Amino acid sequence: MQILEVNKYDFITEYKVQTNKGVFIHSVPNETSHYTAREEVKLYAEKMSK
Repeated sequence: MQILEVNKYDFITEYKVQTNKGVFIHSVPNETSHYTAREEVKLYAEKMSK
């Protein structure tokens, strides 16, 4: 998993993630801490690469 791009908007932060199956975009609320968001993106990438 590799985070390609991070876009921060008013209410969400959007992560563009590359896995072995392709590139996916995952969004998390801005209230989410950086550590929690990173773990959530990691789990999302693992799920999408199956």
